[in-house]
Amino acid sequence: SKTVGVPIEVLFDAFVDERTRSQWLADGSMSLRTSQPGKVAHFDWGDGQTRVNVTFQEKAPAKATAFVDHERLVDPDQAETAKAAWKDRLATLKSFLESTSV
Repeated sequence: SKTVGVPIEVLFDAFVDERTRSQWLADGSMSLRTSQPGKVAHFDWGDGQTRVNVTFQEKAPAKATAFVDHERLVDPDQAETAKAAWKDRLATLKSFLESTSV
């Protein structure tokens, strides 16, 4: 998870809007499956073998948290690799959003 200093709508859009997502997610691809604005978004990751679910929680008017769950990983090693990758991706997302939302 990562808390970002932007409104929940901005954080949600950073995941579901392809153009915005491409500006911070450089090492993978996600295809939106379903979403509930400001609450949750479900994606196919890459070739669709795994899925990414993102849950959003508002912390304050200009602060929100994204909780990422990467599902259907084949083994603990792949899970650890994905966890480390998402930590980096979310740090990139935070930097991107906080620098563009001034």
